Amino acid sequence: MSNVETECPAGSRSYGIHLMSDNGSQSTSIKYENEANTLGMEHVTTSYSNPKGNADTERVFRTLKEDVIWPNEFDSYDEAKTAVDNWVHFYNTEYPRSSLGEISPIEIENKIQTLAA
Repeated sequence: MSNVETECPAGSRSYGIHLMSDNGSQSTSIKYENEANTLGMEHVTTSYSNPKGNADTERVFRTLKEDVIWPNEFDSYDEAKTAVDNWVHFYNTEYPRSSLGEISPIEIENKIQTLAA
């Protein structure tokens, strides 16, 4: 089951999802806009001449490419999907973040749980 299916069990249209992208040729194409509309997602683009507008997303994708995509040659889609899925789980739980003082999201969660107890 995908993250979208897990997080939006009633479907994307029921959650008022905003699809954020840059102003590139793909994400501003008519086909892209039509697909977003079909899925019931409002497409929002970052502002022009604002390099920080999509910086967090760009950084995640760069890290994914550096850690998983570029160093590997996958023999199949399933092999690549498994590697990416494993990395996403690792990134969302254990990957240290500079914005968190070089600790992982799970460490932050544990600290919050400890403080709440």
